[in-house]
Amino acid sequence: MLAAVPIHSVVPTGQPIVWAASRLQITRVSETEITLTRLRLTTPDAIWSLTVNVTGNEPDLRVGRCDAIVVADWYLLLRTNAEHWREGTLHRHKLHHISGDGRLLWSLPWRIADQVGLLGDRFVVVRFLSTLYDPITQPPLVAHLVAPRSGRSILSHAVALPDDLLPLYQQERGSALHARLEHDGRRFIARISLYDAAGALRGRRLDNDGLFVYALPFGQRIAQRPGFVCPDCLTPGSLQITHSIHLPPDSRADEIVLQIVACERCAFEGVAIYEESHRRGSGAASWEHVGYRVAASTVEALRNRLRQCPRPHDAACTCPSHLALSGRDDNGRWQKPDGVEWQKSFSLRLVD
Repeated sequence: MLAAVPIHSVVPTGQPIVWAASRLQITRVSETEITLTRLRLTTPDAIWSLTVNVTGNEPDLRVGRCDAIVVADWYLLLRTNAEHWREGTLHRHKLHHISGDGRLLWSLPWRIADQVGLLGDRFVVVRFLSTLYDPITQPPLVAHLVAPRSGRSILSHAVALPDDLLPLYQQERGSALHARLEHDGRRFIARISLYDAAGALRGRRLDNDGLFVYALPFGQRIAQRPGFVCPDCLTPGSLQITHSIHLPPDSRADEIVLQIVACERCAFEGVAIYEESHRRGSGAASWEHVGYRVAASTVEALRNRLRQCPRPHDAACTCPSHLALSGRDDNGRWQKPDGVEWQKSFSLRLVD
C-alpha cells in the first residue's frame, strides 16, 4: 500500500522510541566534554545494544541532531547530522537503517527530507544533493526508491525546482531549501519551499498554511505501484506482489525474499523469489527476481504461512513460518519450498 510515513523526531537524550521491534532508547556517547562522536541504541531489557558512528571520527564534529524514523511500525531509520562544535559550518549528514535484532544494515551519506514513504517493501526518500555551503548543484533534489536490506537505490528521479524558485536558489547563496514528502492518494509529491538568509520565505504564491510550497509529482516509475507483466493475460503492470517474507542469507545471497504474486486482471497466482548478493567486491551487487508457476494449493499454503509471521520483514525472526521456510541443502544454499520448480519459471518484467 502506498503511504507517506511522517518522521518521529527524537532528541538523543535517552527518550524511548515506540517501535514494534523493541522499546528502543537512543543516548549520546561522549569521548570528551566537547566532542560527541557516537550514538548508542539500547533496549531496556538488554536484548541488544548498538553504537553508531555518526561523525566519522572527525575530532571537531559533534552530534547535532538525531531523528528516529519508524516506518510501518517495523523499519527503523536514523537521520543524523554531525556539525562543527564551534562554528556550525561543517555538517555530516547520514541515513542509517537498523535491523530488529540490533544490527546496522547500512549507512548512507545522505541528507533527506522530513518524511519517508513506503512503496511495497521499498523506501521512498527525497535527497538533498547540496547544502548551504556547497556549490550550486542542479538538480538540487533527487527522489530515490531504496531497498531496505541493502540500501541500494533501485530507481532515482531528479526533482527540478519550479521556474519561479530557480533564480532565487541560484542567486541567494545563504538561502535554505526545504522539502517534505506527501502522498495525495494516487502518487508521491514533494513540496518545496525556499528561505533567504534572513529566514524569510521567498516566492509569489502561498498555500493554506501561509508557506510557499510547490507540489511536484514524482516520475511515473516511482509514483505508481511497481507492476509486472502477467505471464497469462500479458497485461502490463497487472501482476502485483501481495505477500512477502524476508529470509536469512545463505551461502550465496545476502538477501532472500519469498513473495506471492497475483494478477489484478485475471485469476493468475504464483510465487516469486528475489535474491541479492554483495559478495563480488566493494560497491558491487548482483540480483535476480524470478517468478514461478505453482499449483493453487501451494500458493494457498504459502499464503497461510506468511500471514502467520508476526515480522515478515525481519530475516532474523524465529517464528514457525520463518523456520519452516529457511531450509538449507548440504552446500548451505536456501531450499525453495516444495512445488517451486525451475522448469516452471517465468521472467518478471517491470513496466517502465
